[in-house]
Amino acid sequence: MRHAAEGHARLSRHGGGGGILPLLEEKARRLADERHRLAEREALVASLLHVVREAQATEPDRLLLREMPAARWEVLPQPLQGLDTEAGMAQASALFMESCRRAARTPGLPTGIAYRKEDFLAGRLAEGELFAPVDAATPPERLRESRPGLYAVYAHRGAWEEQIACWRALPALLREAGLRPTGPARMLEMGSYALTGNSAECVMHCHIPVVS
Repeated sequence: MRHAAEGHARLSRHGGGGGILPLLEEKARRLADERHRLAEREALVASLLHVVREAQATEPDRLLLREMPAARWEVLPQPLQGLDTEAGMAQASALFMESCRRAARTPGLPTGIAYRKEDFLAGRLAEGELFAPVDAATPPERLRESRPGLYAVYAHRGAWEEQIACWRALPALLREAGLRPTGPARMLEMGSYALTGNSAECVMHCHIPVVS
């Protein structure tokens, strides 16, 4: 009875509970925001764990063939230029992160560049689409999809210009192996740069749909 009376007295001092209600609502909002932030961090760590495991399981500088499931990714609103230089890629990455910040979104992994099949085969790697994983906020016009099927996978570790030189040599490597690309080539950053910030240690995986 005494505790009930004290509680009633406290509510009375706050106008029958009307004064404490906004405080509780604000606390609930803060807790909801914190749960959302932690869920985003959990998703980011899970995606990082996945790509790092894949990077460690793939032998570098060797052309591999894999059956892969369908994939979906989100691109920036417009293609970006200068992606065949480290300075251009750094500028594009900054633009990408700024677009995520403005949209109050946390980019996941892997991120990377998608090239049209014709540009990839011709070695035109200066212009491409930056992409990131799809989430609930992805606008339909920025959604891209690939079909399941046979993919050529090639991994390389090195600085950006070295990566570009490696990608430009891939079409000839595919021809020698009797493989023909059938869709866009995606270059995936496998978490190394995100973890270390060291561009010289960048690990990229090329995923190219092919037929033999």
